[in-house]
Amino acid sequence: MDPNIQEIITRFKQLDTNSARRIVYHQIIDQLGPHEWRDAKKRINERSFQKDILGSLPLEVAVQIIQFLGLNDAACSILFRQYTGGALDDNFKATFSRYSQHRLRIEKGIPFRQTQVDVSLAREQSTLSFDYSDGRYAWSTDDDTTIVVYELCSKTTRRFCTENRAKFMRLRVSGDMVVAITIRGHLHAWDLHTEETHTVRLPNTNISQIVISGFRVAIHLMNNQVLMHLDLQPGNRGTHNIQQVQDLAHVGLDSSPRFLTTVCLEQHKNRLRVVKHELHENGESSAARSYTLELPPAEGLACLGWDWQYNCKNIGFVHGRDQIDLIVPITYHPQTEQVCVHTLPDRQIARPPCIANVDNGIIYWVKDDDGKQSIWISNPYADTPLYASQKLDLPRPPSDEASLMMHTSRVLIGDSRVISIVDTSGTLLSSFVEQIS
Repeated sequence: MDPNIQEIITRFKQLDTNSARRIVYHQIIDQLGPHEWRDAKKRINERSFQKDILGSLPLEVAVQIIQFLGLNDAACSILFRQYTGGALDDNFKATFSRYSQHRLRIEKGIPFRQTQVDVSLAREQSTLSFDYSDGRYAWSTDDDTTIVVYELCSKTTRRFCTENRAKFMRLRVSGDMVVAITIRGHLHAWDLHTEETHTVRLPNTNISQIVISGFRVAIHLMNNQVLMHLDLQPGNRGTHNIQQVQDLAHVGLDSSPRFLTTVCLEQHKNRLRVVKHELHENGESSAARSYTLELPPAEGLACLGWDWQYNCKNIGFVHGRDQIDLIVPITYHPQTEQVCVHTLPDRQIARPPCIANVDNGIIYWVKDDDGKQSIWISNPYADTPLYASQKLDLPRPPSDEASLMMHTSRVLIGDSRVISIVDTSGTLLSSFVEQIS
């Protein structure tokens, strides 16, 4: 693409108000010649049908319309990008068909299979956290001085600790590394490919959020309202500190290593402020885009901290208290850059909270209905935003006493490929792909 064209597009994307964007596209329209206007009008009509109409429909309905009308590659591509942020390849029909079937399974909670897997999890009361990413489980053991990483495909286990057996207080795992923070404020990162270790000294241990993706880590330090971004990729390490990040509800690491997105609660306004930050090579950052999202009407809105994010990966939480208590989970999809706001009834959420960010706009959660627990789905874009999963089951305990123990130690975690339910009975794995690789 011509650099001048790219610069114009980039600057337009950086406009953060509707009025500024409107002035620009009105001025551009006024410059169009007759043949350019006809071409623009044709393009607008296509986009209106493909994006506004197809993109707003449930996937199942949109797929049927595309198949019935025999729409072209562009229509399929628009819908595919709407949900995934990706692009279709040459064999677009097969790719689109596979994706639509996969997405429908996720939306309805219909896995290919549910199997009990033999993972020797040390589910001690002292266990600080449990995490999953890209076919890897991670948890702590030995009084939180050792991190265990289990590979689901190879069924191999690796253990990591510091030389002086320091005690850990937080952990996260990605497809490339496992990260743990000691009680003295040292962040240790182990490369899962080479087992190389990297250590960073943190300013304090008052941490509200940790997000990890690839070799990148974002940590929110509450004492000084700083969001630290660490790029720990070998040969390309760097640090960015974003100042004055107050009331942080969620942080998302974009698919591009040059960007991250913060979602902050604007006090007394019942809304979220979403800011996309560009990370510059000199260690500084700037706001590339900013907008707001309205929250459900509620009094006393506040961000929930680590006790809620303990085993709920890539989800932020806002609590609203009025006549009916609400929990507002917030998710971010890095490929589409879409922030999604869910609304759950606080009194029906099982304790400890079992909530998993599964796919773009989809979370699974364990509902407690007077002691009877089941897996439910939140999909704000559906006609009925909250509904029971069709085929996802919870492990059945042998007795009521065992049931109570299972509930207090249960973890629900996973992604669009695999969902795991971990409790004292073991690990129940629900696979949404035919073969885990």
